[in-house]
Amino acid sequence: MIDRHFLEDHPEFCRVSAFIAIGATAGAGLMYLLDPDRGARRRTTIRDKAAGKIHDAQKAIAHKGEDLANRTTGLVAEARAKLARKEVSDEKLAARVHTELGRLISKPRTVEAAAHQGVVTLRGWVPAQELAHLLEGVKHVAGVRRVESQIARA
Repeated sequence: MIDRHFLEDHPEFCRVSAFIAIGATAGAGLMYLLDPDRGARRRTTIRDKAAGKIHDAQKAIAHKGEDLANRTTGLVAEARAKLARKEVSDEKLAARVHTELGRLISKPRTVEAAAHQGVVTLRGWVPAQELAHLLEGVKHVAGVRRVESQIARA
């Protein structure tokens, strides 16, 4: 057993020991890969796994790029829509709200939406825990100026 004082007095021993360990590890790795019986199969396996990882990374990067492009397109479209703020017919606004109901509440057929000059009136019933989400969501539909609720809580 080598004591601590010996290592402090002989730092070159640590350096040489580290080189020996690195050399032995590298030698074992080369023997593993250059083995005449199984080395070719091992190298092929490593190459195939590396190629698979590269392919997976390329797909992930392409997917992220496509996602970013789609999000950017959506943000641009939202910005244009907010800047345009055209008047929407009452029928079209009611249809937009009706479409949004399916995303906002569990039973959209229990709510009727009517629109008049940007003011949307909701009638029907919804579960109490969904009412706030419904009103907030309808408020953000393009063309809605105000939401009036005549909703009964179930």
